[in-house]
Amino acid sequence: MSTAASKIRTVCGVASFVTFLQLGCGIDARKTDLLLSNPDDAGAIGVVDTRPESQQLPDGGVADDEPADPDGIEVSIVAGGDGTFGRVISDPAGIDCSEPPCRARFARGTSVELMAQTSLTGGSGFAGWSGPCNGLDDCRVLLDGSDVSLVASYAPANIAFVTSTSSSGYVGGLTAADGLCAARAASAGLAGTFRAYLSTSSVNAIDRLGGARGWVRTDGRPLLDAREDVASGRLFYTLRFDEGGRDAGERVVWTGSGPDGKLAAAGAACNDWGAIEGASGNSGQLGNSDLGGTGLSRGASGPCEYNAAMFCFQVNRTVRIRPAPSPGRRAFVSAARFPVAGGIAAADALCRQDAASGNLSGSYRALLATSTASAVSRFDLSGPAWVRLDGIPIVANAADLFFGRRWEAPINLTPTGVYFDIQGAFVGGTSLIEPGALGNTCSDWTSTTGSVFTGRAGFTGLDDAYYAFVSACTVQVSLTCLEE
Repeated sequence: MSTAASKIRTVCGVASFVTFLQLGCGIDARKTDLLLSNPDDAGAIGVVDTRPESQQLPDGGVADDEPADPDGIEVSIVAGGDGTFGRVISDPAGIDCSEPPCRARFARGTSVELMAQTSLTGGSGFAGWSGPCNGLDDCRVLLDGSDVSLVASYAPANIAFVTSTSSSGYVGGLTAADGLCAARAASAGLAGTFRAYLSTSSVNAIDRLGGARGWVRTDGRPLLDAREDVASGRLFYTLRFDEGGRDAGERVVWTGSGPDGKLAAAGAACNDWGAIEGASGNSGQLGNSDLGGTGLSRGASGPCEYNAAMFCFQVNRTVRIRPAPSPGRRAFVSAARFPVAGGIAAADALCRQDAASGNLSGSYRALLATSTASAVSRFDLSGPAWVRLDGIPIVANAADLFFGRRWEAPINLTPTGVYFDIQGAFVGGTSLIEPGALGNTCSDWTSTTGSVFTGRAGFTGLDDAYYAFVSACTVQVSLTCLEE
């Protein structure tokens, strides 16, 4: 280190001239040029320490380490945009901001990561940072200078809905289908450009979303962050609300698409949705409005004369959807499949093992009935409601899981991060609130003889979530596991 650099470090604790000035150190203005032209000439430089006396180093001694910073550096968050502010949190902890402005101080030299989350009900997405960071990704700031201020902007998200009306597959092509979406949106006062979620022989439904990002339902609940999430089944809620904000429940929907949002197969799009009325032999792929995971297009193929709804997606905006996790007891569908044997204790053990594979704390039980006990009797309904592993609330209160007809979101996420759709899950008996019988619980889960009711994990309606079909006790399927 040069003599001048040593002198700078002596009085400021840093060898950087820029930082030297930022920290409030002063120099004799008459000799500034000397510092710039001959930094090794320590004697020619009039270096003075203008910081408070308590922060000055004694007798001009050379400090090898930077001085302690008792106050640290402040990071502040202010709100921007015209959307509903969500939540900004920091790692390390310090900022947990849902009502800006917010601020916290961190030690100098700390690398702080800031994460913007979105509201569960506000209908908005994260629109980006302003300040040291920009864009939609998490913001990482190294605190080595002055205080930091960032603007976290939120804006209305794109809207998606299932149409309240139905039509045959003979809609007159994609342009006519888009017109139908536009008409339904206009009838509900929804502005923007809407496209029908339909695949043809020349374009895939998923590609029709273009460069848009971030969708919510008409009730403001989050649906989808990025179009790539369709293939992975990462739907936050099912798309069961129509253009008017009404819960349409389970509706069959034209898509022409497979689970990945691409054309399901040749001939799966009703002759590109332009077949002539009355023609025979044409068919189209269907989806389901109340099926999570890849359920947007997970359905049977039907004749084009059949009347079905359509999914409509707005494509005007680019925001990030990352719902702030809700507190509650956790619920998941097991990645491991249950081989019927060992009774209810073996089922509980499988839930605990699956939870451990996902590093989940807490104690878990299988949502199963036996011949002597109902499924509901195994859980405390006075405790918190259950949430999915991604923090999405499944029900508003614990009792709704058993006594309601439809949940807010399906229990379809495994501890390994996979979103199920039509995969089965045992429940046993004929009701969540009454005991089963030996004949419909695989002899209290000890025998592979007989059969049992099995649900599909991706549905929110209980008839489908738990009693969709009957499977043999020899079949191994997943379990629904609830934290006690």
